Amino acid sequence: MVYIYIKEAIPEFRNAPTVCVACNRKDYGVALGMTDNLLKNKPRDVEVLYTQACIYDRLKNYDKAIEAIKKVVKIKPEDYKALNKLSKMYIKQKEYENALELIKKAIKIKPDLYEAWDGLGHVYVELNRNEEAIEAYKKAIEIKPNAHNIWHIWHSLGQESLS
Repeated sequence: MVYIYIKEAIPEFRNAPTVCVACNRKDYGVALGMTDNLLKNKPRDVEVLYTQACIYDRLKNYDKAIEAIKKVVKIKPEDYKALNKLSKMYIKQKEYENALELIKKAIKIKPDLYEAWDGLGHVYVELNRNEEAIEAYKKAIEIKPNAHNIWHIWHSLGQESLS
């Protein structure tokens, strides 16, 4: 198989799983085939399910991405990364209430998760809950003060400083 050769020939890929090599080469069909084969033997393999969700996300097949990442959350309900990833899928589908519930769970598990606070601010803006958006973005800025995209949003909400 060509990906086995690539793993041997390219130093950056030597320790990478073969499915990651296929993804890096944007060969998503092959990568999905690999994840399907891996899941036949280990249907509860969280890493493979997460990888599959990411591939479907890149293909903009959000229904399949949601299906895969929901399996991760079912297996590991305290996996804040999976909860946050699932919330991002719901945001892309404009299912803000579903996203809001998951983001809050992720924050409860990992209160310093910048990405969740950023997502929470985004959801609150979409729901026209600007005061809550300001509080969420304020927390995101406290966690990651150099996040320039947040400062842009912060100023667009009429805020100047954190105080």
